[in-house]
Amino acid sequence: MDDVNFVPCSAIAAFEETSLNYSDRIAIFDGERKLSYRQLDEAATTFSASLRPYLTRPNQPVALLMERSAEMVVAMLAVWKSGGYYVPLSLRDPSLRLQTLIGSLGVSLMIGREAEELEGVRCLPPPGGAQDANDRKIETTKVYSESLAYVMFTSGSTGEPKPVGTTHGNIVAFARQSGLMRPGAKVRTLLHSPYTFDASTFELWVPLLTGGSVVVAPQGDVDLQLFSNVIKEKSITTLFLTTGLFHTISKEEPQSLSGLKELFVGGEVLQTQALDRFKDVCRQVEVYNCYGPTETTAFVTTYKTSDADSGKSSIPIGRPLGHARAYVLDDRVCLAEADQVGELYIGGCGLALGYVGNPMETAERFIANPLGSEGERVYRTGDLASIDHDGQISFHGRSDQQVKIRGYRVEIFELEFHLSRISGISHCAVKAIEDNEGSKVLVAYLVRSSAVVTKATIADHIKQTLPYYMQPSYIEFVTAIPLKENGKVDREALPSPTVTLGAGGAAGDEYQLIVLRIFKDVLGMDEIGTDDNFFTLGGHSLMAAKIVSRIKKATEAQISMRDIFDAPTVRGLAIVIYNRLK
Repeated sequence: MDDVNFVPCSAIAAFEETSLNYSDRIAIFDGERKLSYRQLDEAATTFSASLRPYLTRPNQPVALLMERSAEMVVAMLAVWKSGGYYVPLSLRDPSLRLQTLIGSLGVSLMIGREAEELEGVRCLPPPGGAQDANDRKIETTKVYSESLAYVMFTSGSTGEPKPVGTTHGNIVAFARQSGLMRPGAKVRTLLHSPYTFDASTFELWVPLLTGGSVVVAPQGDVDLQLFSNVIKEKSITTLFLTTGLFHTISKEEPQSLSGLKELFVGGEVLQTQALDRFKDVCRQVEVYNCYGPTETTAFVTTYKTSDADSGKSSIPIGRPLGHARAYVLDDRVCLAEADQVGELYIGGCGLALGYVGNPMETAERFIANPLGSEGERVYRTGDLASIDHDGQISFHGRSDQQVKIRGYRVEIFELEFHLSRISGISHCAVKAIEDNEGSKVLVAYLVRSSAVVTKATIADHIKQTLPYYMQPSYIEFVTAIPLKENGKVDREALPSPTVTLGAGGAAGDEYQLIVLRIFKDVLGMDEIGTDDNFFTLGGHSLMAAKIVSRIKKATEAQISMRDIFDAPTVRGLAIVIYNRLK
């Protein structure tokens, strides 16, 4: 595992090899359905024949607009078998954003939901699951280690999303050289992360390239009770959680993860108190703190936590995995001394090809390794870190205005760029703050040049142009944006957000009183009207998971995350509870 000199191999070749070695082992569990490695491979081979007439050149992009399912996995493999690379798109993204993303890559073929509003794209229906190859000899198109496997978009400081091009070699190195899973081990991971999020690479391709099994979580947002049910019913051994979700579970229902063997946590700073609470209930679960940007293929460092971490001011992000290299360099781009804070640079076999179609930004972030051999590259993360005498890396924040919102990277400047283009807005600034539960949320501060602009019109514009995780929790109108002496925005001088409560009065029945109490506790507010929108008050998906958990405990009503999105008020949720219990 020490050698990062990767032996060329494509991910589809690695999968086909695994399929031969473990042909009868179950590869995918999706509800009551099961697909063995042989069935999964045959289904992908058959579906690839439907794609080939549309893939007229090597390494052509194919967009996916699909729900989480076995068919999604079949489609990904079929794209690879046809010589293309897939571009996962979110069903929750507005059409304007989808058009921007596919346009930036020149996508002309999409698999999944019909999207008539997207111009220049042919839509094919998803595959039908396990299919008979009908004895047809369908050869896999030759794909190379350096060929693109997928492109995922991250937030960009220039105002436009950045398409990160991950290669087949990156995925195989992450799966087989990182040391995360032993080949042949009967590991079961839960696929619950959005497939537009690089954590899905760990949940999906690490097990499928090493002989493990993948359990597909039910479609939609995953609530806390679901984790408990799926882990128990499907014997999940290995799970990844964003740090924010782990913090929520450790406070609300840590016992829901008690059946695991390994838990990987990453995306934000891991709170010691949350780890302690979890360990008190689930001592047998090994917890790893992970780190890694999309540009380096999921995560590149891990730290195995222990009882010795109790009471520490911070939890390290660990040492590099077997396929990776990590350096902390000072301002002179020289190795920093032990415990000295510098910028973290990542090298090794997981390093992405770069930003597709953007050589200037690629050259800025992917640079020649000042400590390596000729031709070797490293990625400038922009993260501040230090390495102690034992080689453990600690995270110390960012050197720029990038923040993590529920595990997603958000460039403040990208959000400001979009807000500044709204008619009737003369100036804007965005700030990340911590909410009542310690999670980061975004506040947009806007200076109006027209009285016609309202918070409702701003919110409507944002919903039509930005993904849900980039949408501000609060919108504030101010008379001016405070500036420092150098002319830059003084974010520390921006005021705390205010919340204008709506009508509706006090809760009037038993279930409204219960929901009102839970809303107040989770949101950290004393006054809430029965018709105030949970999300307008600053609520987000992690808070919604807490509300679902607490309502179930208080009423025994079987509600879901979807119910909060559909009925986000005290009055609305109370009606849902009443209907479920009557």
